[in-house]
Amino acid sequence: ILLNIYYHLHLLIVICIENHVTLSGSVHILHAVSMSLVNKPWGKIRINYKIGAQYSPITSPFFLVSLAACGGGGGGGGGELSTGSTTVSGSAIAGPINGAIAFIDLDNDGTLDLTANGDASDEPYTYTDSNGFYSLETTNTTAPIVVTTDSATAGNLDVSAVDTSADTLLTGITLKAPRGAEVVSPLTTVAYDLIENSGFSEAEVATALGLESVSILSFNPYEAGVDADDALATEKVASQLMTTVKAIAAAASGTGADEDAAASKGFEALSATLDSKVRSNDVFDLKNPTDLAVVKTNANSKLNGLSGIDNTAFGAILDTAMNSVKLVNEAIFDITDTDLSSNATKGTFATAELLKEQIQNAAAAEKASTGAGAANITLTNATSVTNAATAAASNNAPTDINLSSQTFDENTSNLTLSISTIDDSSTNFSYGI
Repeated sequence: ILLNIYYHLHLLIVICIENHVTLSGSVHILHAVSMSLVNKPWGKIRINYKIGAQYSPITSPFFLVSLAACGGGGGGGGGELSTGSTTVSGSAIAGPINGAIAFIDLDNDGTLDLTANGDASDEPYTYTDSNGFYSLETTNTTAPIVVTTDSATAGNLDVSAVDTSADTLLTGITLKAPRGAEVVSPLTTVAYDLIENSGFSEAEVATALGLESVSILSFNPYEAGVDADDALATEKVASQLMTTVKAIAAAASGTGADEDAAASKGFEALSATLDSKVRSNDVFDLKNPTDLAVVKTNANSKLNGLSGIDNTAFGAILDTAMNSVKLVNEAIFDITDTDLSSNATKGTFATAELLKEQIQNAAAAEKASTGAGAANITLTNATSVTNAATAAASNNAPTDINLSSQTFDENTSNLTLSISTIDDSSTNFSYGI
């Protein structure tokens, strides 16, 4: 059950409810509750009720309701496991991605393949948990790991993922890593083709990203006990990559292209730029205008002719967007606090999502009327980026939520569940479903 409500504080609320489901017609929903509540000055209230069940051919709507937002729950298709199956586990990190779908891409087509009956021909999948963790069983020893926040890529399963580094929704993004990787991240995604197809070593790619001291295929900056300086450096580069990809995808999707397809092409543009840096023993600087100009050229090439795209409007808005990408990436680079969970750091990371929304609106306006788009992008100088980050960091979440009811009937025709909360100004608000 998904409810989006807009109001003047623009809260983003994700409520994840673990539960048990009985087939006799009653769904008991308040077995245990965990929540992530974040105010964003540009967001919306999003309430996800997760009805958690292992993968099953049962088609009751309550087994199909938003198995998302907190991961866990849903479980990998694939029927009975064959003798000799192995566990493949790791973490989806962009910071930790909660509620994405991780799967073994057996045919390497980038899409989760499911059959109608959930039999052994399905590709194993699961939902990531609040730490981005996934665990899968497979007999295959070579197929890559894919993590997606896009429903179409996930075999049309429900997905509602959260980037917990910024406490923002994460949509239209698919990440990839070679088998054996312990993390799936923006870093592993741009490195994948270079390692698997171009023959570069992991160390060569990491050096070109300015991360020579870490293993980009295994290092999790959010894991307890890791070196704090390495963690900050790694997450900053990953966040800069995500900022850039989101901007490219937004410029394309705003004109009519599919967001996930555009983001995948955006990663290809970054990989092409990184390839040249590895070959020249140079470092890819995601805040450098020259490097970003190469990314823009590669993006125009990779996305040219993408289904639904308006190439003219896309190109025009991408010119403006890349300047804003530079500014946001500079703000990310300037982070010095090694506490990745601090409000200030999260606020800075969250500006990428605001920029994405502005670029999408700009691209749509540009498509409708030539020259009308650029004015929609307001993150045009360092001060505007700082102000946006500060606003996100200081806009605290509600401190308490209570549900008026613990159960509702599966087949009810009049479903009402009210929620009351107290916000950071101690003002009462009520929301109803």
